[in-house]
Amino acid sequence: MIGEKLITFAEAAEDKPEFAKELPKFLAVVWRVFNEYEIAGYVATRRPSAKRSLRRLLYMH
Repeated sequence: MIGEKLITFAEAAEDKPEFAKELPKFLAVVWRVFNEYEIAGYVATRRPSAKRSLRRLLYMH
């Protein structure tokens, strides 16, 4: 759920306002479902480009 779906959702949000509006809610669900250690562990195993994208999305303020 974190990787593929989040990246796909975020890419859709770039072009579609309805997705952009829902992105913060989607991120909140990710943080409710997975704890910080699970998220950090997953991100650490990704390729550098995916790792950068995920970090930007997951840790945005």
